[in-house]
Amino acid sequence: MGFVSDDGPGVDFDDLYTVWQQLASAEEEFLREERALNEYRATVQRDALHNLPKRPTVYELDKVISYLGNTEEEHSMLSKLSAVVENLGAKKTALRGTIDMMHKRIAIWQTKSANSRRTLLE
Repeated sequence: MGFVSDDGPGVDFDDLYTVWQQLASAEEEFLREERALNEYRATVQRDALHNLPKRPTVYELDKVISYLGNTEEEHSMLSKLSAVVENLGAKKTALRGTIDMMHKRIAIWQTKSANSRRTLLE
């Protein structure tokens, strides 16, 4: 048996819909967590501008402080939020891959089915 059997594509449309729903949920959660990360970065940057004795440069603010924070607590929180966003991004990619493979199986089966009908007519 190959990628697609002769009996059908091996893809249940209910399964396809379920994976699509999981992807939609992961996308929503990803956007929510990404927003939380961006809001926390903005808070860290604002605090750095107002609470540090020496104002940081724009480069320090954008490239260092917004990723590492000013304190160990900020660094820990930024790391946690970044990890959550990264994991959700990986989950979205995996679900997109699953949906893509399901679509490819359907397309291949459609082609095989059309080819077998054509040979029957000839």
